[in-house]
Amino acid sequence: MLTSVVQSIRTGRQYPELQGTRVLVSGISSERGIDIARGFAEVGSRLVVQLTPHAAAEDDQRQTTLLQVLANTATEVQALHAPLDTSDAAVRFAQRAVQAYGGLDVVVNIIAPQPDCIPHSATVDDIEDAVAQTLRSACMITRIAANRMSLTWTEGLILNAVLVPAPRTMADAAFTSMLNQTLAHMTRAEAASWASKGIRINAVKPHDLSDCGPVRGKSTSASCRAGEADIAALALHLASKRGHTLTGHIFDAEGIATRRC
Repeated sequence: MLTSVVQSIRTGRQYPELQGTRVLVSGISSERGIDIARGFAEVGSRLVVQLTPHAAAEDDQRQTTLLQVLANTATEVQALHAPLDTSDAAVRFAQRAVQAYGGLDVVVNIIAPQPDCIPHSATVDDIEDAVAQTLRSACMITRIAANRMSLTWTEGLILNAVLVPAPRTMADAAFTSMLNQTLAHMTRAEAASWASKGIRINAVKPHDLSDCGPVRGKSTSASCRAGEADIAALALHLASKRGHTLTGHIFDAEGIATRRC
């Protein structure tokens, strides 16, 4: 994961216009977000990274190592360990992030629901509540970042990428389906609201599990899960001059994995 997208960027230096770009990547852990952060670091961006809370000493060491690796290539790196578990916490974090470099040009929110967040006996109301909670922080960060971009006359990009574990139950599949629908509605509504300001808002949704056949046992086909390196490549493309006309798009994770930008 650490080298996949980075190698292609190093060989071509494809995005010189992203040198010095102010980039926020939220939701990074020892298991996700690494390719995305490194991709922007390799093109010389100024990074603000939000590291998710952890308990194990091993995870602490991995995050320290990640920051050291990012610092080797990024123009500048600032790390925030703020949790995003409440609405107020998300607002405070977003306000700190946009102030780090006097504004932001690119925001990538990594949205990763906890495994088994939906019990077998979940009702439709339970699933709706879980979807709302899953997208809450990203929605708030999107609006605060977009507002700051507007105030500073910045034509920026916001990408919300959802990484969902393979479903193990029908309740999990229902959660993912509802999450996709809500993410699409949020993305199109926010994109329309900010389009006149030159602010582009896109999303990556999990692959539609209805195309993968019924849920059997505890896993789905590997083809229904996108590689994070592909999402990193998409984020760089959208942030570059090549992606400046794209907004309000909901990219399918499977499509990204099988089709290069």
